[in-house]
Amino acid sequence: MEADRYMGYHQAPIFNWDSVAYDAASGYEFVPLLHSIQEDHLLGWIEDVDRAIRAGTNHVMSFNEPDLCGSGGSCMTDISRTVAAYQTYIHALSARYPELQLGAPAVTNGPEFDRSLSWLSNFLRACGGCKVDFIAIHWYDSATNFAYFKKHVQDAHTVSGGRPVWITEFKPSGSEAQVIEFLRVALPWLDGQWYVEQYAMQWVARGELVDATGTALTAVGNAYNII
Repeated sequence: MEADRYMGYHQAPIFNWDSVAYDAASGYEFVPLLHSIQEDHLLGWIEDVDRAIRAGTNHVMSFNEPDLCGSGGSCMTDISRTVAAYQTYIHALSARYPELQLGAPAVTNGPEFDRSLSWLSNFLRACGGCKVDFIAIHWYDSATNFAYFKKHVQDAHTVSGGRPVWITEFKPSGSEAQVIEFLRVALPWLDGQWYVEQYAMQWVARGELVDATGTALTAVGNAYNII
């Protein structure tokens, strides 16, 4: 993700949809994510957070795409159950670590885009007594649809109640030239929004932002790196 412009700390954060850093990345803050409340994700969650905090993290994230079932979503569509899980596994961390910044569940977009932000709005309302320091969103659509991207981010900020926004996944689809043009317009716009605290293009994988050898940037990766 981009270096933080809102809180003013100096380590750029990274995450991997898990609570454990698979590879050491010097100079980056690893942000643990509790992907869902399935047993394999809960196992060791507190210990992993403790370890990350000792290594210098300031943030944790919660529940990946609770509004989506399948394709990586945690399928936690029941608001009341998700609030209870957040209170148990995320909000409770604030008693141990009062300065730790806690992220709301990361909702996605798509054909049911309005429902996704409605889910987030309902979650924030139902979890009114919870510590929620920032919200997280995802965006996937055509590279020719910057207007939709902009509106999605703006609408998310409205729903956030003034909280910082993390765009933890975004991926414009289209030709290489179209994607690079999207980045040329979108990245300066994002940098100009005070409430956009972090953003991360999906994703650092071979054939995506890095080439098939994993040793060099693709054209899109290079554009993302320098714009």
